[in-house]
Amino acid sequence: MRRFVKRILIFTSSCILIYVVSVISIGLISNNGLGKNFVFPIGNYGHSMLRLNEVKTHSRVDILILGSSHAYRGFDPRIFKKHQFDIFNLGLSSETPIQSYFLLKKYYSQLQPKIVIQEIYPLLLENDGTENNSFLLANEPIDMPLTKLAFNNFNLQNLNAWIYGAFRTILHLNDQIELPEKFGEDTYIAGGYSQKDEVPLDTSKTLIAREYIPLKEQIVALDSIQQFCKSKSCSLYFVITPVTSVEKHHILNWSRIIQQIEDIHSVHDFSRLPVLHDTLHFYDSDHLNQKGVEIFNPILINEIFHQRN
Repeated sequence: MRRFVKRILIFTSSCILIYVVSVISIGLISNNGLGKNFVFPIGNYGHSMLRLNEVKTHSRVDILILGSSHAYRGFDPRIFKKHQFDIFNLGLSSETPIQSYFLLKKYYSQLQPKIVIQEIYPLLLENDGTENNSFLLANEPIDMPLTKLAFNNFNLQNLNAWIYGAFRTILHLNDQIELPEKFGEDTYIAGGYSQKDEVPLDTSKTLIAREYIPLKEQIVALDSIQQFCKSKSCSLYFVITPVTSVEKHHILNWSRIIQQIEDIHSVHDFSRLPVLHDTLHFYDSDHLNQKGVEIFNPILINEIFHQRN
């Protein structure tokens, strides 16, 4: 019996070792992973690594921005600076409230924001956060809180990204990467912002009208953000950034989703601003171009900051 158990343990250990070595080898060869079960978006896309590297050296701010690509492409620190606000934008691609809560807890003590803006993209509330976990695992050093975040939503994609991320963390491989501020059509601006070049509206995205059902875990995460900010006496604003008319109309239960969020905390819904035009101020169905950002940001600042005084 002991011999049998020993063989099982040896076999299991060997399988685990082979699997780990295989994942690391694939990561080293393919760099960004391979297929849907191994996604490792290291470095340039969305400037995730530049943003996460900069925040580690950043001092206190007035406002901390959290959210998805609509956050890091929609809140320009230069515009806020003109209105006497220092901000840092910790938005990441496909960042859901689950990851926002993780980042808020991790960096709050360092940044000490007086105000937190949580950008909310209703579609992402039905996302379990796996995609954004990949961005964090690829661009942040692996530690226990990040490990817990990844394994709270255990799946093969998170496991593979964690294995390769841990390997890179141990060997400090990410420290050797030099990233350009200009990548494709995007330029990184200090404070966590990615500015898009002037490009025509991309209408290739296929939008099918349907209802979106927020996951319970995402609603709980929004409530956790609200409770955390309350405990720190920090003002919190839930904000929905502008989208095109086509984008909003394909979400059939938009108003019900907003009501569900407002059961936790009030929402500032800027999804359709009359001064913004689809073909002039967006580069795709749900992201503002720079012209749109320059119109949207002063409107937001005036509505939720200046008018409260």
